[in-house]
Amino acid sequence: MTDNLENAAKVLEASPNYQIQQRLVPKESYGEPDPNEEVLVGIILDTETTGFDPEHDIVIEIAVLPFTFSRDGRLFSVGTAFQALQEPPAPLDPEISKVTGLKDEDLAGQTIDIAALEAAIAPAVLIIVHHAAFVRSFVERLSTVFQEKAWACSMNDIAWKEEGVTSLKLEWIALIFGLFFKAHRALQDCQAVLELLSLLLPVSGRTGFTQLLEAARRPTRRLWAVNAPP
Repeated sequence: MTDNLENAAKVLEASPNYQIQQRLVPKESYGEPDPNEEVLVGIILDTETTGFDPEHDIVIEIAVLPFTFSRDGRLFSVGTAFQALQEPPAPLDPEISKVTGLKDEDLAGQTIDIAALEAAIAPAVLIIVHHAAFVRSFVERLSTVFQEKAWACSMNDIAWKEEGVTSLKLEWIALIFGLFFKAHRALQDCQAVLELLSLLLPVSGRTGFTQLLEAARRPTRRLWAVNAPP
């Protein structure tokens, strides 16, 4: 049956009238380091929240996916993910449930183990998030450990538009590369980000991860407007 499906897909792909989408299958490894090579640890992070205001909304799901890599941007092993749910103080907005698939009964009695979360983050030299500015504003309220790490954004630190990608939404980028997945659940989003970072981009011929590392190494500054009016 599998061979028949693969043969059918090849026939369709040979025609300009069809485009094949494959389910994203998470990998356990993208390669092996050279002997005695320095290996660094990064994490892909994603959250689901009760809304868009970090002052009033909270994280209801968080996932941390660790991986190892080289300084020149080669990806190696994928580690064991940390996942947690959190019960909010009020029932979920129906729109949030519709987008995430999470229901009040899924979150009932759930809490994020902050010590376990911090232990998962601790080895990482780099945190990667799709739309990092949004997620960072939420997770820094969970723990100060997030303030001590370098960050990179897989949405803004890769020249997607120059590579022919017209939308920065994660599921759309995946579709452009012929992949689909269950979007808006934290771990699945993390797995999709890592897979997309591993792929060669169509115009530059480089991986997205190589571009992202270069952007992450550029000096940046964060400014706070203390006591500024809203």
